Amino acid sequence: MHFLGGFLVALVALQLYFVLSTRPLTGWRLVALSVFPALLVGCLWELFEFTAERFYFSAITLKTFGMLYGGWRDALRDLFFDLLGSLSAASLFITNLIWIKRKPV
Repeated sequence: MHFLGGFLVALVALQLYFVLSTRPLTGWRLVALSVFPALLVGCLWELFEFTAERFYFSAITLKTFGMLYGGWRDALRDLFFDLLGSLSAASLFITNLIWIKRKPV
């Protein structure tokens, strides 16, 4: 789920940039624009899991969904998969841009 979440957040961030901005985005700036929002959302989610574990009423509700905070190893694994998802979205965007530029008219 974290892979898909990172992928989705990165695609949304890249699409918003291309819709709202007139400046071209290539190279490392494109990768950074896909990675940073995904990691930000991933860190906020891990913070939510950590704080929800500390409140008893949230812990009972989240136990039914299997969303309890699993410690720092679980958080690092989740952030790693967020990173992989965002890098996959960046590579998809880059290959799509290359395809559009090389497509014969």
